[in-house]
Amino acid sequence: MLTRIRQRPMDPFTSLTRDLDRVFGAMLPVTLRPDWTENAPARVVAPAANLTEKDDSFVLDLDLPGVTLDDLEVLAEADSITIRGRRTFEQESENDTVHLSERYTGSFERSFTLPTEINPDKIDAGFADGVLHVVMPKAETPTRARRIAVRPAKATK
Repeated sequence: MLTRIRQRPMDPFTSLTRDLDRVFGAMLPVTLRPDWTENAPARVVAPAANLTEKDDSFVLDLDLPGVTLDDLEVLAEADSITIRGRRTFEQESENDTVHLSERYTGSFERSFTLPTEINPDKIDAGFADGVLHVVMPKAETPTRARRIAVRPAKATK
């Protein structure tokens, strides 16, 4: 007698996405492949983030487990913010044999372009329990576009 096993049908878009990632992922370096490709270990290339807009500010939360405060840098401009960091793990002993290593180590950088200007001088950033929390107040008076005069230049030969 045959036993029939019911399986939940897979979303066709999920299946298509995985197939495309499997095909194109083979062309990418291991660190850039999506997490679910068969040949790539789960790696964090860019930390997971949430960016929300409030009435008077933007709030950015970044998951940075294993990153220390000394290895973290936040750079802000009028309409963007960049987070750079480094995650390292020390090996227990040089004599140890590593059978599996899926934990990502190395540098990362994420940049976020914001829909309106912020005031970089009033940004507040805190780091606790592996989560970076950044509050970026919106600029009270956004920089306006201005016309730039173009003068004739000498032709180069």
